[in-house]
Amino acid sequence: EMIVTKGDRNPIGGALKKSNLFTKHHYQLARDDQFYLYTDGFQDQFGGEFGKKIMAAPFRKILFQTAQLPINEQHSALVQTFEDWTHNSYKQIDDILVIGIRI
Repeated sequence: EMIVTKGDRNPIGGALKKSNLFTKHHYQLARDDQFYLYTDGFQDQFGGEFGKKIMAAPFRKILFQTAQLPINEQHSALVQTFEDWTHNSYKQIDDILVIGIRI
């Protein structure tokens, strides 16, 4: 099962206004549960056959499909997917951060 929690669209830096407060989320986690925190950099990367973005749903599918692998294999799968997607022809356009945590 995968539960997706979308982040607030407020910037992290700069002056905070009352309207820029962040939503707090609480989850009850159990042993062997995993969660991922990530930026939009991976899913916004251009590439593939038609030079389009990977997009959010296919990126989450990659995370879901590799979730049971050891962490080093998950990392390798993400790197390989990124390299296959860009064909070494498309430059990385944004920062990419993916953090996976297993309880």
